[in-house]
Amino acid sequence: MGEVLVEIAEGGYIYSLSKGYSQWPNLPPPKGTQINCRAAANLAKRLAEEKRGLKGTYLKVISFAPKGGFIVLAAPGEKVLGSTEPVINTPNLKGWEFDNHYRVQDPEGENKVYDPIFGTSGNLNPKGILASSPTQSGGSPIKMTTIYGEKYQVTRGIDGSMEVAILHDKEVDKKYIVHDSNFE
Repeated sequence: MGEVLVEIAEGGYIYSLSKGYSQWPNLPPPKGTQINCRAAANLAKRLAEEKRGLKGTYLKVISFAPKGGFIVLAAPGEKVLGSTEPVINTPNLKGWEFDNHYRVQDPEGENKVYDPIFGTSGNLNPKGILASSPTQSGGSPIKMTTIYGEKYQVTRGIDGSMEVAILHDKEVDKKYIVHDSNFE
């Protein structure tokens, strides 16, 4: 799977939430193809099965879709699909928001979990922070606010503006942390 993750990371794909197609007639898809995390997980599974000879139930696409979603904070230099900058990109916070997210599990390989969007596996997979309060809309113009882990408040305007407030300096409570074990 390591070779597959590298091939995807170096594939020149563009992360796009709206592009979920994964039935490409030829593997790998052309450079510059727009894919989302589900398509990337399906691509990883197909590349491993078709190009690396894995057959049967070796690999399984798994997902996590918590109510309110979650964020993954960007580590220094971390990118999505090897190139995409964080969707949340403010001086206070850099990271990605997910309503749902897909990874690949290897049930035959001690249930190791791979994240083809981040090019990581197992303990190196990024942890997420759950929404701790539902998204609220209001104001004029309309703004949508979500609080993650009772610590990060992300407010978006319909004009594309974004504000992030850090509500306190304490660590996020463990009950709000997303791990591989949350994926089914």
